[in-house]
Formats: sequence, structure tokens, C-alpha cells
Amino acid sequence: MSPGESTPPDPALAVGEASATDGRRLGDSPSSLPPDDRYHILQTRRRRDTLRYLRRRDEPVDVRDLAEWVAAREHETTTEQLTSRQRQRVYISLYQTHLPKLDEYGVVRYHKDRGAVTPLALVEHFDEYLAPSEARDGVEGNDESEGARAWWRPYLALSGLGVALVGLAAGGVLPLPALAAAGLVISSFAILSIFHALVATGRTNGLDLEAIATRIGR
Repeated sequence: MSPGESTPPDPALAVGEASATDGRRLGDSPSSLPPDDRYHILQTRRRRDTLRYLRRRDEPVDVRDLAEWVAAREHETTTEQLTSRQRQRVYISLYQTHLPKLDEYGVVRYHKDRGAVTPLALVEHFDEYLAPSEARDGVEGNDESEGARAWWRPYLALSGLGVALVGLAAGGVLPLPALAAAGLVISSFAILSIFHALVATGRTNGLDLEAIATRIGR
């Protein structure tokens, strides 16, 4: 190395340096956030999972460790079984979008140059918005994801609709043969099952499923 060159920072020391100067500081974040700001922060799953990871931490954490945990939850697998593509996709999203946004609202202190993030006091204010079963075990639990638990709703709705449709067709209320109605219900279950499988295997990562669900809910 030439005399005029500076030594690049050691990534292994990033979290330690942040820990020595930061920690969770009450003065670094507002005492509360307006409801609209809280709603905006909680809109995306990756920010919610980030808050779940940080809520039990008082010291700065490595962004790569955080991204790895979020990716494992997202793909319903373990950190050891993640592919490099899955890790990188979540890491870039947190690095470029979600952590700067949380820093902007005063929820965390994002040390972008060090690759570390420090949870501030405001992180704890989101506990009430996180499902108790997901928050109770901290960041080490392998609890089922909220997306997986929510699948009973569309299946239940489709079951009720199917029973009603077949019943009305069999009773002559609908101008549709009962067999055709049953076929329609079976086809609908098949389509829903295929979509469920695509989500479970990560094939729909390019879609904003939360936005789609919100539109359907309206």
C-alpha cells in the first residue's frame, strides 16, 4: 500500500465501533410517532420483520445478520438453507430502502458506512402492533410467519362460497348444473393451491403481495 492510501475499514470491527459510541439512546428518537407515520412504517413486511429483530437488541447489529434473519423468515427456512440470491435480495432492499426510512423516522440509527444499525427507544413503541406469537420469543424463534398463518382465510372463504354455489345449483336456484358448479369450485381450489405453492417457494418475490391483499380487502 502506498503512503497516500488510506486503510479500508474492517467490516468485522463495524459493529464493535458502533457499540462503543451509540447504544440505545433516548435522545436520538422522538417520544412518539403520529399514527400515519406508524402505519407507513408497518406497511411493508420487511420493515415489520426488521422491527421484530431489533426489538430485543440494545446494541448495534450487523446489517448482514439482520438481512439474513429477515430473508429466512420471508422464505420460511433457516439461515443455513438460504441461497446467496435470497440473502442479497433482502440485503439490498434493507440497505437502500428500509433502513434509511427507519432512520429518517428516528426509529433506528443507521450506520451505513459501517454496515450496522442501532435500535433506538422508539423501536419498543411498535411492540403492540406485532403479533404476540411472533414477538414473544425474540429473534431466535423459528415461529411460523404471518403469511403462512393467514392462508386459512382464503381457503375458508372459498369453501363457504363453494358450498353455497353447489347448494344453490343443486336446488335449482341457479341456472347451472350441480356438477358444473362442483367443477368450478374444484378449479378455484386448484388455482388457489397453485398460488399458495408459488408464494411458499418464493416464486412471487417480484410481486407486492401486501399491496395486492390490501386491494382485495377493499
